[in-house]
Amino acid sequence: MQAANAVLFAGFPSDNDLSNEDVLIAMCPEEFKSENCWSIYAMMLYFHGGHIRNWSWKSNDLAVKQHQLKCFKAVLATCGFRHEEREAIAGWMLSDMLTTCPEYEPIPRENA
Repeated sequence: MQAANAVLFAGFPSDNDLSNEDVLIAMCPEEFKSENCWSIYAMMLYFHGGHIRNWSWKSNDLAVKQHQLKCFKAVLATCGFRHEEREAIAGWMLSDMLTTCPEYEPIPRENA
């Protein structure tokens, strides 16, 4: 699994894609292809946005965290994934970035 995780953040993120989308689709572990806490959390962020201030990162390196977050955001923004692929890969990324699956924290809407 360690070698597979090395590809997660090997891509170059842009505003609407990730350079290694095809590799991620091919290598995504089976356990992320079915609903789990990571994929559910990722889709809450995808559909509703949310705070990430309660994230407990595995890395203490700011550059690593920034790159991982850019890759994660690119997965959420890309048109290159079917919904199921986006859900699986985003959950897989989060599981590799964070020590535990955080509780979803919505951003309050103004004038709601």
